[in-house]
Amino acid sequence: LSMTGSVDNAKMLYFIMACLLYLHLTNLRKSSRIHLFHNQNFQAKNISLEKLTYLKDAHFHPTPYLSHPILQAMYNQKTTFYKPDHISITFHREYIRLPDCGQVSLDSSFMDHSSKKLLIIIHGLTGGSDMPYVRALVQEAHKDGFNALVFHNRGINKTFLTTPEPFHGTKVDDFDFGMKHIAEKYKGYDFYVVGFSFGANQLMRFLGTSEQQHLF
Repeated sequence: LSMTGSVDNAKMLYFIMACLLYLHLTNLRKSSRIHLFHNQNFQAKNISLEKLTYLKDAHFHPTPYLSHPILQAMYNQKTTFYKPDHISITFHREYIRLPDCGQVSLDSSFMDHSSKKLLIIIHGLTGGSDMPYVRALVQEAHKDGFNALVFHNRGINKTFLTTPEPFHGTKVDDFDFGMKHIAEKYKGYDFYVVGFSFGANQLMRFLGTSEQQHLF
């Protein structure tokens, strides 16, 4: 029985290795060049695509053993599952009531109250300040002298839904309302903002439609 089990384990290991090699080789065939797709007639105040010079002829080279999106997702799930609290960050929560009686929340982490650099973080679909990828960014931000603020959409990370409507990416009214609150509360601060995944799309839509583009 022991020998049979060892053979089965070896077969499973070879199968997994073969799958990983296949994923790696198929991903190598893809171009690593970063492409920027946009409307050729796009024009907006305070936004210039010509400023994105760092994307010109840029290439993305992932970590060799995480070269495929599936492998990256598996690695992220494993690290999230086994180490949910491996980055210790203290947050203070504030709830913001919206005009339709909904609510969003802000989790702030201030390490240096003399610093006027405030990093605003928009989460992806997988959560907010409780997620390792957000905590890791806050940790790095603190090292560079930034204070951090994590914006939570309706229904995210215990920001309980008080209306039937959840958040969605095509509507940025909630974020716009939240930014007005932040701009008023933190007057005199220099604002920086970063969005993860779905949050990045939300941020781009906000920058393309809101009159508050001047904040960043």
